[in-house]
Amino acid sequence: MSRKSRPLKRYSIHKIFIFTLYAHATVSLCEVMPSPLSSSIAQPTITRLYKDTTGFLWVGTQQGLYKFEGSNVRKFSSEQKDEYYLSNSDIRGISQRSNGDIIIATFGGGILELKTPDSKFSPSKIRQNMLNPELTDLHEITDDYYLATSKTGIIPINLSSHTDFRWVIDQLTTLKIDDVVDVVKIDLQKILLASKTSLIEIDLHTKKIRNIDLVQNVSQISSLAKVSAAEVLLGTPRGKIHFVDLSLEKIRQTMDFSSTDISRITDLAVFESTVWIGTDGGLVSKELDKKETKHFSQKNSKLSHDYITKLFFQSGILLVGTYQGLDQIKQNSISTFNYRNSSIYNDVLAFTKNSIDELWVGTYNGIFWFNEQTGMHHPLITSDGSKLPDTRVMALASDDRDVLIGLQQHGLYRFDRDNNRLISVASPEYSSLAVSKILRTANNGTWIASYNNGVFKYSDNKLTRIDSDGERSFILLFEAQDGTIFAGSERELYRFDKVLKKFRNISLRFPSKIGRPQLFSINGDIDGNVFLGTKNHGIFTWKNSSLQSEILSVRRFGKSSYSQATIYGILFDEDGNLWCSTQLGILVLGPLGEHIFRLSHQDGLQADDFNFGAHYLDSNHNMYFGGVNGYNILKPRDVELSTGVPPVVITQIDIGNKNIIPIHEIDTLQEIQISKSDNIFSITINVLDFANPDQNRYTHILEGLGSGWVDDGTNNKITYTNLEPGDYVFRARGANSAGIWSEDGVSLRIKVLPPWWLTWWAYCLYSAILLIAIWGAMRIYREHLLKEEAIKKAGEMLDAADRAHDDLQESHELQDNLVRAVHQHNVATLDLVGKYLGPAEVAGESRPKVLGQLKAMELLEKCFYFQGGLLMADVHTYVDSLTNYLLDLTPVDPAKITTINLTTSELLPATIASPAAVILYELLENSLLHAFTDDRTAQFIEIDAKVDRSMHGQRILLLSVSDDGVGLSATQSERSQNKAGLQIVRSLADAMGGAVTISQNDGSQFHVSFPMP
Repeated sequence: MSRKSRPLKRYSIHKIFIFTLYAHATVSLCEVMPSPLSSSIAQPTITRLYKDTTGFLWVGTQQGLYKFEGSNVRKFSSEQKDEYYLSNSDIRGISQRSNGDIIIATFGGGILELKTPDSKFSPSKIRQNMLNPELTDLHEITDDYYLATSKTGIIPINLSSHTDFRWVIDQLTTLKIDDVVDVVKIDLQKILLASKTSLIEIDLHTKKIRNIDLVQNVSQISSLAKVSAAEVLLGTPRGKIHFVDLSLEKIRQTMDFSSTDISRITDLAVFESTVWIGTDGGLVSKELDKKETKHFSQKNSKLSHDYITKLFFQSGILLVGTYQGLDQIKQNSISTFNYRNSSIYNDVLAFTKNSIDELWVGTYNGIFWFNEQTGMHHPLITSDGSKLPDTRVMALASDDRDVLIGLQQHGLYRFDRDNNRLISVASPEYSSLAVSKILRTANNGTWIASYNNGVFKYSDNKLTRIDSDGERSFILLFEAQDGTIFAGSERELYRFDKVLKKFRNISLRFPSKIGRPQLFSINGDIDGNVFLGTKNHGIFTWKNSSLQSEILSVRRFGKSSYSQATIYGILFDEDGNLWCSTQLGILVLGPLGEHIFRLSHQDGLQADDFNFGAHYLDSNHNMYFGGVNGYNILKPRDVELSTGVPPVVITQIDIGNKNIIPIHEIDTLQEIQISKSDNIFSITINVLDFANPDQNRYTHILEGLGSGWVDDGTNNKITYTNLEPGDYVFRARGANSAGIWSEDGVSLRIKVLPPWWLTWWAYCLYSAILLIAIWGAMRIYREHLLKEEAIKKAGEMLDAADRAHDDLQESHELQDNLVRAVHQHNVATLDLVGKYLGPAEVAGESRPKVLGQLKAMELLEKCFYFQGGLLMADVHTYVDSLTNYLLDLTPVDPAKITTINLTTSELLPATIASPAAVILYELLENSLLHAFTDDRTAQFIEIDAKVDRSMHGQRILLLSVSDDGVGLSATQSERSQNKAGLQIVRSLADAMGGAVTISQNDGSQFHVSFPMP
């Protein structure tokens, strides 16, 4: 089937999955991890979780209330000021009125309400009638009617102005109900209320309340949850869960956890077919149609605390509030294996499966095989006790039942599965072969790539080296659909020529702005198209029709938002979609490059970053990706696309750096008007998805400005300055951390008003004044028009002539100054060369010495500038160039020498810079060629040149070269050949009226000073 005719498989990461990992083993996977929101919460004890009708998430703690607006958060507490102030910070309940106002119950402050007009919390109108403001909970019965609880009983709160709900509290009093544990809505008319000892049904239609008498008595109730309209769950403070059949009004099933570490059920939540049970001993999950349960605690998971305070579902994620923070659980189909759960070394580098379907995993600490029965990994143990000489397993491949093992430094080994022994493949000459990749071709051929010896073909336990145009370091091997073999180094790609029996270099043509990216991975689809993964430049591709071309023009694949991704590995699923391991998680792209979604560590990956080359696709279409925290296995077909695209909202509009638009008005706002004087304004947008809000992405456009859609990355605040008067439309879209983009986004009309002097009536006034002025001017100056025009033309001609004369004169003067400066410099240079080479000839300098001196003068010439009529030199740049030149000549490894350039960046006159450059060359050449030895790992040389102005207006040029080398006395014989160089330094210093000093203290220090004109 061609790629165009294949349907695009849709994926989801927000549902409960069952993942068939092996034929007989089915595993349901989920992982507890800290919620990304927890880092914004100062006080870790979570008391309440609530999501309002807009989609904002509210989190109550013992020391404040947090409102999460996507990646932005607002904190309300008694320590805050202005609109974020709360009279009491101990939050015990959160709800929302029918008009959109948020109300909270506090322990000590009663009921507070976030009122729309002033956008801040203030005491509710019923507070003055509240005898006990120390509230412990708040339960919504129906719109604007609530029951608050305190230590003294139930407090009815009626915020409705037209409905009387006194019958509720009257009948509850009759039933002697003085507390409320929890409330659930069965349907629009029926409410279930649980007290500590009773289950109560409230019928809003008939205004009747009755006690549900269960066949088995429940002594105490601590939590309540709805399974369906016919069934609820009751939790008890003694570690029991009762499944209550409402139609029969009896307990259908009881689960008892009291024999474990659990003594109290603190909260219950039901999502699809799974019951989640919060306890004082951790979190328990149970599927309704199964008996098995799974217990999460601090011992076996990343749960922040074993005491669960609140459970809350949002967008398929279970938020878990504890005494020590906010955690989250996302059920998925991704298996994670690491040292903690399956005894494998965490740094995973390679995978393979042999013909009997055994999984072998190569790590930085040896090779392991996976035991399906136990779910554990076991290191390789041979029958004769032999071990691999190198534990760093870089590549694996199967050879029927056997396994080929590529090591980082000690060549290739074959594990004889039948005889349980290791066999070295490499001959003595290749015993230190650094294997990077093993490729098994469609015809069962085997190719080996290495970092240090090129590419080999493996057959009959022997290696045959393949010529590769002199390239010896390879990291990639790949077989195309037509059987063509490709090998890749970090920068080049080679194709195997079947006629010449060698690899030939292919000229890759990347887009002009890309340059030459580093290659990291290669793979191809079933249509024969080839894909290259690069470091920091995303994916490139070329079509199968050009596989045999000598020059390959590659194009970017996928959206520009991932053009800077590092692609460690590329795998293809059955629908032609690309699954790419990157430094940002696993990126999934469609066959045409369209973004599908992105998996991150929040979705169960071992980490967001993966290892180069650690990817594998088995015959069952299971994908394996390795990193530094273990490896993941996933099956793409078990991942389905979620249709619940998170909403995008505008959460803040700042005009003139002040937030002047109340937040309650933004929801319904369709247009804003901005005066021209408000030259800066910003719009904050948010994606209301809280799985990993800091990784939500945004894009926007301002229609009317002339620019297209702008990719904002994770930045959600867009600022505009100095917009011209006119009408604009702001549009924005967002994507959650999985990369699911909103379709509609948000829009806002923006009208920038002109200043008063640019309004229509101002232009009318200007026009009238202008017409009057023109009429008067024409009448007064009509007689003089021709005369004035003639005078004007004559004046313009004279001015033009004067300007031309001035320009010509200035050009001549500039040329004269330039000629004189160049002449003077050349004369001085010739004179200097004569003086400079004289001592060298007397001393018998060799030809390399003279060439080095001339090279120094050449480098100086490149640092001259003409400035202010003078020829000036950049000595700092000259020292950098000279140091680089001399380091290439030093007999010591340049990596062992640290150079420190403290030379002034001030430009010096050529008359001073020329002798200074000669002196610096002689001193640097002396130190770099003779002062250092190979037996020391760290050595340095420091060069300094500065102008001293402290001598009563006299400027002194101070030059110094210091090193920590062996010193003059220890290498006198070695430096004897450089005696002429030191004579030159002294001669030049004397000629300039200066002085030279040499000192020995942990090396050599040369200091030269002479006055400047």
